[in-house]
Amino acid sequence: MQRARGRWNTQRPRVSCLYTAWTAEGALAEFVKLAVDRPAYAATPRDLVSLQVDVEPVADLTDPAVMRGLGISAAQLVSTIYGPCHRAMLAAIRAGYRGIRAPSASAAGEMNLMIYPERTDGRLLLSNGPDRVPINYGPSPLWR
Repeated sequence: MQRARGRWNTQRPRVSCLYTAWTAEGALAEFVKLAVDRPAYAATPRDLVSLQVDVEPVADLTDPAVMRGLGISAAQLVSTIYGPCHRAMLAAIRAGYRGIRAPSASAAGEMNLMIYPERTDGRLLLSNGPDRVPINYGPSPLWR
């Protein structure tokens, strides 16, 4: 979480982020996007796991008013240029949000939930869900 640099977390300032998807299809799309660009990432055995999440408050970036408040457009949410997302994320954290709900840039129609576990604002309860499926190893992986 801390070493990653992506759309919704940064190294400077260091912002740890648990990047989740609302569906298994959305999570697999996020994996494939990384795997195509980073063969070493794809070579490491990965599991798709379900989580039970209770987090508040969450900035809902499907709401135009919230998007305006955080200074980001719908096009910027899925752009390959991460700066606007970084600025919106930092603004959300400053405003006391513990998570961000946003459209997936990897799969049209999918949603992601980014959780900021190091924040102390609001509420965060995480636990393992019932499912764990091999993504890229074993006798019947989801992806090869």
